[in-house]
Amino acid sequence: MPVESGRDPVVKDVDPSGQDVGILVDVRSAPHAEFDRIVFEFEDALPGYRVEYVSAPLVYCGSGRSVDVTGDAVLQVRFAPATAHDVEPRRLVLQFGSLREAEISCDLEGDVTWLLSLNAETDFTVTHLDQPLRVVIEVALP
Repeated sequence: MPVESGRDPVVKDVDPSGQDVGILVDVRSAPHAEFDRIVFEFEDALPGYRVEYVSAPLVYCGSGRSVDVTGDAVLQVRFAPATAHDVEPRRLVLQFGSLREAEISCDLEGDVTWLLSLNAETDFTVTHLDQPLRVVIEVALP
């Protein structure tokens, strides 16, 4: 159950050769007293991931169309190798203390990317868990 926190990028690499593709099956979120949580649940394998603050321009992969986000900061959560073809919802309007929205911006060729719109840039933690396979991101309240 590795945990990394702060504002620097958090990366878990996997060797894509021989790695099963993680199938994203659920995305859920909840506010808490000191942080907001979003959970990405997978089947078959836990993919590698990279969680980091990004700035504009933000685009949908494949089309290159601009992604409109609210808030003053955006955390990008990228999973690979992964797929999210059947996951619902693909966009969450949250309006929590930190998390405002979450939207999938890529599900193409083993790359799944979510953009988390935040009220402000704050510290975050990333944890991955087994049974079921999950990546948990907790964003501190501003």
